[in-house]
Parts: sequence; structure tokens; C-alpha cells
Amino acid sequence: MDPTLQKLQKILPSPLFFLLSEHSEPPEELRMRVGHPVILKQWGRCALTHLVCTEDLMKETLSCCTNRSFYSHSDTILEGYISLPGGVRAGICGKAVCKEGKILSVKDISFLSLRIPRPVPGAADPLLNLLRSTGFRKGMLMYSPPGMGKTTVLRELARKLSSPPYLLSTALLDQRGELSAGLENCPSLSVYLYYPKEKALSMALRTAAPDLIILDEIGKEECAGLAECGKGGVAVIASAHAAGHGELLARPGIAALLQTGMFDYLVGIERTGTKLSFEITETSNLC
Repeated sequence: MDPTLQKLQKILPSPLFFLLSEHSEPPEELRMRVGHPVILKQWGRCALTHLVCTEDLMKETLSCCTNRSFYSHSDTILEGYISLPGGVRAGICGKAVCKEGKILSVKDISFLSLRIPRPVPGAADPLLNLLRSTGFRKGMLMYSPPGMGKTTVLRELARKLSSPPYLLSTALLDQRGELSAGLENCPSLSVYLYYPKEKALSMALRTAAPDLIILDEIGKEECAGLAECGKGGVAVIASAHAAGHGELLARPGIAALLQTGMFDYLVGIERTGTKLSFEITETSNLC
């Protein structure tokens, strides 16, 4: 049995597991909406299945994802997701119960999107070669719309850079338990699992003496902490959601980071089927 499928067997209710077992390899995403067929996404393509998501199936899936303890995952549920073993992440939505603009609870969950990580050997090789040519001292910011492979590439870079022959001291900031999936055997990797990213940044700089820091999906909360990385001479490899340069540079926090020289390269990622391609721009060439 596929190793990823083995992990999913412990997480999913039987109808969903049997559905995935019908395919030669696990999908990258599974989507469920009550009253509609389950959708599988494989290499960027989505397809309806014969399995309809009933209210009972949604409840059983949520029960499995929370290990029969909805309350123990209440903090992340309020943020719209559930972290699962093996780097699997369930995004959820339903009806929010709010008071004075604050979400107190979420009920009647009607949609669930299960993102399933898997290794893609060689996916990051062009970027690894670029970093190696610069002595691993250059920062890199990847961007693309969601689902193009940013997390996959970051994970593969972390695997290679923290293992022989490089053995760089690599701090991996994994707030949602997704980025570090499958990296248990990397000897020079320190994983800050479930830490808020801004806290993990500060701790890594003060205590781990990293050669580089890798993190996913940076936002305005992380920008101030990342500026401190630049002052300390620590290279950063990160990602952000954006369709292009213009959208990326329109974000004040990221634009400010670029002005500090934090990132030497911007890397746009595109995917066609199973193939990833990179558009690399030196930030010194930006107007």
C-alpha cells in the first residue's frame, strides 16, 4: 500500500478511504461539501466522484480528523483548519458564532478540504543549484496562486539543505503542521511545530543559530521579525500568495522587506500537470 494511503487510513472514515484506494496514487486534495459529490484534485485537475457527501459522512469525517475530540482542536478550528498527522491539513468552514467581531465557535460545518502532502523528488533542484552557486547566503521569496506547489518546493529544499552533503543548520517554521511532513530523517533540521510564526522567528534567531530559516505563507505579522533576520545575516527562504510581481509588491510589508535586501530572488512558480517551472528575478533588477 502507498505510504501516504497508509497514513490516511488512520485518519479518514471508511467510505473516503475506499474511494482513495480506487486510485493508483493519493490525490493532492480532497474536497467535500454536504449534499454534493466528493471532488478529488490530482496534479492540478479536479474531478467529481461517485461518492456523495452526506451530513453523516461530514460528521464522521470531522470526528475522525479530530480524533473524536472536537474541543481539543477548537483553537485551530476557529482559524479555519485542523492539523492532522503526516502533514495533512483539513480546511473547514461553516457557520461562525460571533460576539463583538470575535469568532467564539464554528457550527454546522458544511465544507472540508483535505490537503495531502507528498514528496516530489527533484522538484526544487533548479533552486537548489542557484542557492549553491551563491554559497547559500541569498534569500529567496517564492510566489504563486494557491495550489501551485510552493509548500512542496519549500519542503524539498528543507530536506536537501539540512541533509548530507550540505548539513546547513535549517530552522523550519511550521505553524500548521504541514511543511515538515516527511522530514523526520533530516539531521540538521530544527522544526518549530505549531509555534506562531512570529514567535518561532524570534526563538530561532536567539537560540538555534540557524544558517537559514524556511517558512511558508508570510503575512504582515511575520514581516517585522523577518527584518531582524536580515540584520543578523540569516538567509530566509519563504513563500507568499500572489499571482505576479505587481500583486506581491503591492503588499506594504513585503515591499518593505524587499527594500531591506532581505530577498535576493523572487521566484514565480507555475505548474503544468506534474511539471513545475520557475520564473526567477533578481530583486536588484526590480524598478
